[in-house]
Amino acid sequence: MTNQIAARRFQRKNTKRFIITISTGAISLCMGYFLWKFLTGFIEFLVAGFILASALFYISNIYLCKANIWRLGAEGEEKIARELNKLRNYRVFHDISLYDNFGIKSNIDHIVIGKNGVFMIETKNHKGTISCNRDEWKQEKVGRLGTPYLGEIKNPSKQVKRNTILLKGFIENTTRKKVKYWINCVLVFTNEEAVLNISNPTVPVLRAEELNDFILNFRPQRNFTQEETEELGGIISKM
Repeated sequence: MTNQIAARRFQRKNTKRFIITISTGAISLCMGYFLWKFLTGFIEFLVAGFILASALFYISNIYLCKANIWRLGAEGEEKIARELNKLRNYRVFHDISLYDNFGIKSNIDHIVIGKNGVFMIETKNHKGTISCNRDEWKQEKVGRLGTPYLGEIKNPSKQVKRNTILLKGFIENTTRKKVKYWINCVLVFTNEEAVLNISNPTVPVLRAEELNDFILNFRPQRNFTQEETEELGGIISKM
């Protein structure tokens, strides 16, 4: 199951990589034709060639950085998938896609359904020092030469809450019963090297090893019936 997560994720990313590669190749051919057609001086040729090589190096560097980010993200998701698959009497789903009213796609890393609730889990595999005060996030990292710099963490708590709203709306629009289902969103950090400084978070923020205990010990206002859990599982399995 966990290998399928990475396979699906990288299949989507490889499509994007293919488009980038084709685009880069087309640009290179156009610039090469320009050099051959219009430049006659040796100096002009060297200058244009240097500009072309620099542009290709810059694009390739961005491509490699993105590929590394995708790889780390997939590794974090697989780690959480292995933990969640240990749960008994729960239905577990991985790598779910959902679209909003504008056709914008969102990816939900994991969904867990049991009698004590529906849990939507967002996985982050960031390194460095992660600081949070309510919905304000900051990532501090150290470069290879020991120079500190700010990483790009965006806003994972707002991301997971937005996906929760989308999932809740989808379920309530699909279910046969007009029941208001509460979705418990959870943010999980999987990288053991990450240092978490969390203050007043607006969503639960956990380490990977804390997740299963959080789910098992969660006490809802009311438990789902067997019929409700089966219906919810059927809805998610068709997404």
